[in-house]
Amino acid sequence: MADGAGCNVKTVTNMLMLLMVGACSTEAPPVPPDMSSIVTRYQSPTAFLTQDTVVELVTLAVERVEYITRAESLQPVFSALSALFGEQQTRVLNVTSADDESLSPDGLVSAVLERTDYPVQVGGTSVDGGGYVRVTRICNGWENSDVPDRDANGYIQLTAVIRDSGIHPVIWGEAVSCRYRFQESRVLVDGEVKVHAGSSFDKNPDGPDNRVVVEFHGEVELDGKGLLDGADFAFSSDEFLEVSLSVGPEHLVFFAGTDLQGFRAANGRWTCDFEKAVCRSDSGESLSFSQ
Repeated sequence: MADGAGCNVKTVTNMLMLLMVGACSTEAPPVPPDMSSIVTRYQSPTAFLTQDTVVELVTLAVERVEYITRAESLQPVFSALSALFGEQQTRVLNVTSADDESLSPDGLVSAVLERTDYPVQVGGTSVDGGGYVRVTRICNGWENSDVPDRDANGYIQLTAVIRDSGIHPVIWGEAVSCRYRFQESRVLVDGEVKVHAGSSFDKNPDGPDNRVVVEFHGEVELDGKGLLDGADFAFSSDEFLEVSLSVGPEHLVFFAGTDLQGFRAANGRWTCDFEKAVCRSDSGESLSFSQ
């Protein structure tokens, strides 16, 4: 995906040291939303891939991937995320003021730091001292302007909470009447976005939990027509796009890359050959989905 969607983070070990010099506030910090349930769906599949389910699941997986790729139109969201994940990360880490500090020459991306003496609630545990940073991405508008106009074109605002050990893995925020051009079309985005960065902000960013999970609830319109009304998907550490699929009360994960696609299921990892209509497990089993 374009404009920071890859979210390939290497380290943020000096985050707290850089941010502690910011302005103090008596306002209690915001509490990150709980994403544990959806993260578990991507980490731990519970459904088995079988001959009885493979045909239906392959069809569903193709439909879901086609639907999720429409999320590429959420470019300003990923642009705002890139300030925390991508090339602008160092500039965010050096924000030292409670006033807007521009992170881009055109003024479309800015950040605000709030330092607080209140304990930060992280997963039900109080962490003494901390703060939070808010990144705002002003949208370019339907005329694709480089002049910031928040009132006319809307904006994306994301919040990240700082704790003693670094930055909380959940980043969240909203798109407010965000207008912009995607290719030749007019896009309007309104909704809530939540991102779980996995171990991306840990001392070992390449750890086993380095999976970025994205959840969007809202509306995306393309030239006045509904395009997307909500989605969840993930990027694995090897840069596969992943979607979670339900099998009754259970679930498994379909992954798709440039040259490889398949399933992660309770009975192992399966790679699928769509030309031969067969999925093979790492242990050598085969399931046909030809009709």
